Amino acid sequence: DLDAAFRLGFNGGWTHDSNGITANGTNTFANTFFNPNTGFSANSGSIAVYIRNNVDEIRYDMACTQTTNELMILSRGSNLQYANYGPNAAYGTAANLDSRGWFETTRIGATNTYGRKNGVTVITHAETENRPNFNLYIGANNNGGVAANFASKNYAFAKIGTALSDANALLEYQIIQQFQTDLARNV
Repeated sequence: DLDAAFRLGFNGGWTHDSNGITANGTNTFANTFFNPNTGFSANSGSIAVYIRNNVDEIRYDMACTQTTNELMILSRGSNLQYANYGPNAAYGTAANLDSRGWFETTRIGATNTYGRKNGVTVITHAETENRPNFNLYIGANNNGGVAANFASKNYAFAKIGTALSDANALLEYQIIQQFQTDLARNV
């Protein structure tokens, strides 16, 4: 139970049950204690969440922002999926009418951020790599050390890791989906 082991520090009124964790949209966030600036190597990193409910909201599913640097997943806001791993507000988007599934923001190399849904790349966005120097939060944005943009989604899985190729990202999704199916909570 150490911050250095990337335990989750839950804040606010989360609901915990066999379907995962559900944010209340008001004050909930889970601090991962993972800082992308020190934890990721340059030009390689990936964050992902598995979401079980369909909610259209401009609220962050996993994020941290530092003045000009941002790493984030926003599964569905105004019927768009957002992905950013670079300059703040220089995000890529794709049409998305359903916030359920496996959402990933990743960077492979120096020039592009990729957003994936269910293992398939739906966003390719040219941007420089900038890693924020704050801990990643699940269910909200760590905006310069202050929690903001609280989501109201049900999260059944989350991941922080190195970037995967398209083929391995699809395989990862298939493994996560099978895990969710085995637990009878797949979408």
